[in-house]
Amino acid sequence: METKGKKKTIIFDNRRLRGHVVEACGSIKKFAELFGISEQAMQLKIANKSGWSREDIVKASSILGLHDAYEIWRTFFSVESWENTKWMSKEEKNC
Repeated sequence: METKGKKKTIIFDNRRLRGHVVEACGSIKKFAELFGISEQAMQLKIANKSGWSREDIVKASSILGLHDAYEIWRTFFSVESWENTKWMSKEEKNC
């Protein structure tokens, strides 16, 4: 499959994140408020339209009461699909 010129995309499965949000905060609106962004901006993050920085993940984990590294990984890094993700050709690898 040729991926040259196509955007490489990983779609994350955010069902576990949504569950933690509802359990801990009751709603995405309340979670967004505690996080310090608009509900719309949080909806974009949860819908894979906007990314999560490392600082975002730490902050969100704290709000949601997630302290176990494995649960944080499962919540923020469960992959739903890989689109055009042949990351590097042999020529691109440096090591």
